[in-house]
Amino acid sequence: FIKKSQNFNKELFNSFSQGIIVIDKNFNIVFINEAAIKIINLDSERNFKNKTGILFDFNFKITDIFENFPIDIFLNKEDIDGKRFEINHKDAILGFAVTKLSGDAYKIGNYILLFKDITYIKELEKESRINESLKTAGKFAGWLAHEIRNPLSAINTSVYVLDSGYSDIKESDHKRLINIIKTESERLNNLVTDFL
Repeated sequence: FIKKSQNFNKELFNSFSQGIIVIDKNFNIVFINEAAIKIINLDSERNFKNKTGILFDFNFKITDIFENFPIDIFLNKEDIDGKRFEINHKDAILGFAVTKLSGDAYKIGNYILLFKDITYIKELEKESRINESLKTAGKFAGWLAHEIRNPLSAINTSVYVLDSGYSDIKESDHKRLINIIKTESERLNNLVTDFL
């Protein structure tokens, strides 16, 4: 029964798609499942594959795998349960969740690390931010085009009237049209200056 139970537990933990690593208080690995081996692409020289899903003294620290493992978050042991963090590992981004094991009677490991490759999710988030920026830029471009068209329309109309060859334009109308051109040109200049 004990042997069947051990095999069942091994198969169970190795069937998870999420990586599972259990470490002790000194950050030594005491348990690892097959998904963890695949996700972090551990080399076979330590023979991890034959020992996945069972408790074992691997004589290997978590910091040997991840150079940038955030040990500092484990220093505040009261606030560790449910703590989440990310690590860049090779060309991937791994998302971790930590659970502290309690109960001294059977305690072999101190922390369970559940993790998965979240590179694709992070790329989608980045793409979403870029798309949102492009959407905002598109709205701004539409506003800017509208703001430029209004003064240009007034300038074009004034120039058309002045250039139409009407000899009967009053001097006051002539001055008013020139004033419109100056005012709207100044407005365009201010708009461009503000934009820059």
